[in-house]
Amino acid sequence: MTNLDNILREVEVLNQQTAHSLELTESEEELVMLLNRFLETLKERDRDIFLRRYWHMDARAELAKRHNFSESAVRESGCDY
Repeated sequence: MTNLDNILREVEVLNQQTAHSLELTESEEELVMLLNRFLETLKERDRDIFLRRYWHMDARAELAKRHNFSESAVRESGCDY
């Protein structure tokens, strides 16, 4: 196998990795877009609860305290997705 053959094989591997990486990036961008659309549909309080629960991983008790709710009110409000 010549040096050129090795280089061509390496370029092919890089092309495959780049294509896969681009697909992942496009999927990630689409997911971000979908999440942003969803968040835009929520009231400010509900958006805060959703983000605090699933991004910051706050406990229901923390969310209840933050919003002056009982834990069951957080769960029953539809904000505990």
